[in-house]
Amino acid sequence: MENWQNLKNQIEAYLLFIEISASELSSSDKKDQILEAIKQRTKEEKLQKYFNDLQRLVEESGDSPYAELGQRIPNEALVVRGGRNRPEDIRRGMGTHPCGITGISVECALGLSVKELAVNIPHGQVGVTTVGEVRKTEGDVIRTSGRSPHHATLSGLTPEQISNLLTPTYPNPAREQ
Repeated sequence: MENWQNLKNQIEAYLLFIEISASELSSSDKKDQILEAIKQRTKEEKLQKYFNDLQRLVEESGDSPYAELGQRIPNEALVVRGGRNRPEDIRRGMGTHPCGITGISVECALGLSVKELAVNIPHGQVGVTTVGEVRKTEGDVIRTSGRSPHHATLSGLTPEQISNLLTPTYPNPAREQ
């Protein structure tokens, strides 16, 4: 029952974020696309896909009130997450960031090595992929605030899909002596 309430709260948060963001857009075509996405929501996965689509539309429009948080990260950027990254690990790590994006925390940047990105990761092992690989599976990586300047949230995918992208894992190069 608690999981259902959490899911309901997440969906309501998404809808509020979508409606607020849609009202900030200057293009009526984009507003219509977003409002249509809201009407068609029937499953959590569909809603997450619409949320990701909204995020892209808002970023492309340049009208985002969340422009700093929602910077589009280049496809070539590395994505690093600590831990074993099994589906159950991912499921436990999923949450909603204060800006409204639901997913898992990752370190992500263009031009930095895995070792540089893993400096703030306390785990002994890390999983690595790229933003482009995440987007190929219809997810996204969005810059969000966190403990480091390279913090981001990987969203829009199931724990199994995320696990497939972030496994096998490797020894954390920032923890090697």
